[in-house]
Amino acid sequence: MKCLRSGSVCILLAALVGCASLRTEAHYDPAVDFSKLATFRFADDVAPPAVAAGASGDYAPKANEQIRDQIQQTLTARSMTSTDAADADVVISHKVGTWAKNAQTAMDGGINGKLWIHFLEPNTQQVIFQGSAQVTWYSSMDPALEIEKAVSAILAELPAN
Repeated sequence: MKCLRSGSVCILLAALVGCASLRTEAHYDPAVDFSKLATFRFADDVAPPAVAAGASGDYAPKANEQIRDQIQQTLTARSMTSTDAADADVVISHKVGTWAKNAQTAMDGGINGKLWIHFLEPNTQQVIFQGSAQVTWYSSMDPALEIEKAVSAILAELPAN
């Protein structure tokens, strides 16, 4: 049922950080005609990401809004329309997880982070697309820029519409 495509992107950071790899993975239902998805809405049950040990506590409350905004901007650029209507073609949810790589990297600010984006068929709640991006987070990185890169990389894995 699902096809797999993956890619990796090297992002240039400050000399202190070096190069971090953004790893993406996507699965989708090949029976779905993604070209017919014209409208989307966000799931009501998306909880804001929790603050991981060693992560910036003042950033976490903003992440949910920034992720939604970036998803909306990216899908709008693909000619999809955001709606609050119950009859949207697809329902979108997302989840964020973080964990320390090890004790040393946690002290240095190196936290693994992963963003998952799910497209659900509205009536059955069946997942028709699931994409994820994983990166090691360092305190010198710009959270908004990393969200933009992660969302863009995940949604680039969507079948053409």
